[in-house]
Amino acid sequence: MSGVTSSFDQVLSADERYEYRADRWWAEGPRLVFVGCNPSKITWKDSPRLDPTSANCEVIAQRDGYAGITMLNLWALRETDPRAMRGHADPIGPGWAEAFDKAVRDVGFVVAAWGTAPLAAGTQVARRRIAEVVGRLDAFGLDVHCVGQTLYGEPRHLSLRGVSRGALPALQPFVGRTRP
Repeated sequence: MSGVTSSFDQVLSADERYEYRADRWWAEGPRLVFVGCNPSKITWKDSPRLDPTSANCEVIAQRDGYAGITMLNLWALRETDPRAMRGHADPIGPGWAEAFDKAVRDVGFVVAAWGTAPLAAGTQVARRRIAEVVGRLDAFGLDVHCVGQTLYGEPRHLSLRGVSRGALPALQPFVGRTRP
């Protein structure tokens, strides 16, 4: 986003262990909402640089005419290794549901982007969590899109290693294994 000024906001827990929502915008208008696996450990007020996943989300949003991005996750625990969530007492976080619902309430669709990483938290735990989140999206009547699906039927993660930012795939409906 060279030459474009952006603003940002993060909804963090008081101890900053959880990130419930992260927004970045460069104009007035609708934001594209992404649902990933787990948040980055970057705190934008201290370092407003983007991690590679958020940077790819921003490129897709700009390409598709959005004014910004909203980042949500299956789990709010700020942990870069999804396996660490397996032994954590509360990887979802006490403020997750309220922040998630507020973010998706008035949008037409979201982009699922959790990849296969949730499976590292334990297959059954991950399947239940994904089903809960997909059910929540369905309850709001939202269409769910992705940039492709993994061999396991999950939406591709947006780190998209080996794909240049200029060649990011177009959004498509998500009809994977965790979608009814």
